[in-house]
Amino acid sequence: MDSIVTLSAKAREYFQLQAVTEVKTPCLSRFSNVDPNIANFSIFKNEVELFLRTSPESALKQIVCRNEIDIFEIGPVFRDDESGKNHLSEFTMLEWYRIDMSYRHLMDDVVRLLNYLGLSGIIKKLTYDELFVHTFGFSSYEASFQQLKACAEEHGLVNSGKGFQDRAYLLEFLTTCLSDANLKTEELVFVYDYPQELRCYSQLSSYPKTLAKRFELFWDGLELANGYQEILSEEEQRACFESENRRRVLNGFAEVQIDEAWLASLRRSELKTLSGVALGLERVLMIINGIKDIRLLPDLDLK
Repeated sequence: MDSIVTLSAKAREYFQLQAVTEVKTPCLSRFSNVDPNIANFSIFKNEVELFLRTSPESALKQIVCRNEIDIFEIGPVFRDDESGKNHLSEFTMLEWYRIDMSYRHLMDDVVRLLNYLGLSGIIKKLTYDELFVHTFGFSSYEASFQQLKACAEEHGLVNSGKGFQDRAYLLEFLTTCLSDANLKTEELVFVYDYPQELRCYSQLSSYPKTLAKRFELFWDGLELANGYQEILSEEEQRACFESENRRRVLNGFAEVQIDEAWLASLRRSELKTLSGVALGLERVLMIINGIKDIRLLPDLDLK
């Protein structure tokens, strides 16, 4: 049975063959995660609050913007309030960045990596709107707010007062519904070209529709990877941070300090195209070992 150590070693081999540079970044940061859906662990040192990273994204982008080389990191990340058969509060993330590569070509890179790790088979690629129309009978891009709200209520969303007037909030709920309805299969499925409200930190296209250059990879309805064609504009990234802070307030959370180091790296960067993706290695290991509960993996099932 494969372990996280052997899987990490195989991943390193793949990137070494691809001439991608491995880096190591700190687990502690002065900046917390802005996304209201992901919670940080924090510690205090000399009365200063520091945060355990939920992803190495900021540090890796600072490196790739400064050095303009393909990089990857394999290391622990930490997320509060995530524990269960599919979630760990601490897990191993493989995150990598490719310069001069589009998000669509990065999907192919993910496939090659998974094949190298021993995970092969049919991998479908579907647009977000294809799944949305199939599930709900109308387009996510053309839907009015009232149409999304009515659909979400029909599928069980209760008005809790937390972001109920936010279009992104409704789309996030409906995304869970369409995932449960369509992706509960044994096949690997890429979902790409998300609505702009679900862009996260991806670039937006302008033709033929305004879409987010973003993808996610699912297995049996479980998210394995999340990738973007990255924002390279300081102003655009700042606007995304500010938007997430507004959503935090709307959802009843406090605003957090914006990561100025991340923004400074974009200000100095001359990169034209950059794509990156994060992959949870424990979830890949679940598939390879045929385990349905992440807590029963060989490195974790300790007595």
